[in-house]
Amino acid sequence: MERAGDVNVLRQSLDMTRGELATDLEFPLGSGIARATVLQFVSRGCPVISCQEARLLAPEDGELEVTASVGVGPGNEVCGLTPPSNLNITA
Repeated sequence: MERAGDVNVLRQSLDMTRGELATDLEFPLGSGIARATVLQFVSRGCPVISCQEARLLAPEDGELEVTASVGVGPGNEVCGLTPPSNLNITA
């Protein structure tokens, strides 16, 4: 994707009861249009915990590079969270 402005948000819904934000979007990719669904979850019991799932449907074969990370920031001590020293994320 060349520019963030190329993204077209098709639908977005917020479920406060479940702590979920769902977004469906599309953007140009190669000679076609890619579609993506992103689901974000924030724990109601310990709101410093959040997760994200992204699903991508590409219009053609090709390569996709995904970068994942685990953030550690203010508030983690509230829930007694410390990331394990052997944490390793691969995509």
